[in-house]
Amino acid sequence: MGLPVQKVPEYFCELPLSGLKVKFRPFLVGEQKTLLLMQESEEQGLIFNAVQTLIKEVTFGEISDAGKLPMADLEYLFLQIRIKSIGETTKLNLICQVDECGASNPIDLDLNDVQIDTSNIPDMKVELSEELGVIMKFPTADLQKYADAEESDAFINILKSSIDTIYDAEDTYDTKDYADREMDEFLNSLSLQQVEKMGEFLNNTPTLSHIIKYKCIKCQKKNSVMLKGLENFF
Repeated sequence: MGLPVQKVPEYFCELPLSGLKVKFRPFLVGEQKTLLLMQESEEQGLIFNAVQTLIKEVTFGEISDAGKLPMADLEYLFLQIRIKSIGETTKLNLICQVDECGASNPIDLDLNDVQIDTSNIPDMKVELSEELGVIMKFPTADLQKYADAEESDAFINILKSSIDTIYDAEDTYDTKDYADREMDEFLNSLSLQQVEKMGEFLNNTPTLSHIIKYKCIKCQKKNSVMLKGLENFF
């Protein structure tokens, strides 16, 4: 007689930006070891690749390429998987922001309180002039590969990849039909103010974040800190 094998529980969640409904299971023991290694790594590329692989496994292959998800959706999904796998709370050590203090404050964070605010989603349509404009799309998770690039290069690459459609008075142009060189030519033809208008869309794109307010255990001063990004909620 073979050993008993426990049936893995299944859960569902709806991703906040795409609205995609996803079935998932918790991490298994071997996968949790990968998660621990991710926590120790400081290389964003390695962390992202590990997250992609884990998500494919725990979603039963439904999300075969997590890099195509909006970054906020990937962060949210991973957080839900983490909650069901490890628990609803995580322990943080937050450093007091008061210059003369700097004390470490242990904080228990309820991960169910960490949400993505979709109440102020920016307009996808960005008018660049009376006759020229673009339709944007949320930055996808695979753009994380630009995280280690120079800041200006990373911004241009992410911006370029987040333009879905270009339109003018005569026609509409689907950017996936055009080479990188042509997209570079389009961006280089714009004024700084026009590029900044598209940049505002990126800056206002919803992200996984949470504000923690606490009183320092040493100096008793009130602190407020915003945590952003998946790495803060392991």
